Amino acid sequence: MVACDTNQYPADKKPSQLDPQSLRPSDKSNRWAMCMMHEFPKDGIMIKTRWGKVSSGVKAYGTSATDLATMWAASSAGTFKASETTTPDASTMYTLTDETGVVWGLEGMHISTKDIQLWTWISVWWSKPSVKDSDPASHYRSSDKTKSLGDAFDKLKGLSGGAQWCANPYLETSFAKTNCIGCHQGAGVNFDVTAVKKNRENGIPDFVYGFDSIRAAIESENAQK
Repeated sequence: MVACDTNQYPADKKPSQLDPQSLRPSDKSNRWAMCMMHEFPKDGIMIKTRWGKVSSGVKAYGTSATDLATMWAASSAGTFKASETTTPDASTMYTLTDETGVVWGLEGMHISTKDIQLWTWISVWWSKPSVKDSDPASHYRSSDKTKSLGDAFDKLKGLSGGAQWCANPYLETSFAKTNCIGCHQGAGVNFDVTAVKKNRENGIPDFVYGFDSIRAAIESENAQK
């Protein structure tokens, strides 16, 4: 991948429109990850987590429709704003205790699965979920206890022009106005932290590697071998 010339794969070109001489050797099912020999298999999974010391306090973020609209308007990329710092216990947050007795809480998590070509994207954090779904609000409208979450999803759907929103204040504090595909489709080329829709016809590194940002480190490591 480090040797791959990403300039050979313009964003608006489908693999079938590219110069056959520029294509990497690959299996016939690879119609997306142009800088890789193969796409990831259908049972491929990516997981990213963030843990924090519970004793230090955990930031809580407002998730009402008003809070999220304010977040969306905060900057060109959106900015999450913490509403308070709290100390949750094991009944409200998944925790574990390390060998020194320090209690860590699972603040946020991304889960991506390759069961479809462009991956399925889910982002959750300890107090509220953010899930890519055709109508996420529908799961929450029927109960007074969860209606406010449905209102929040409806608000974000309007703000994002009908696209789905999937962001996480613990993993993406500086660019809240996006979803997973917005950044991952630019992996290895150019991250667009304001994108919410698919804007590439080829994926280059299958949504996974930001190898342009680590190219120098990889080349340096290879030179030492």
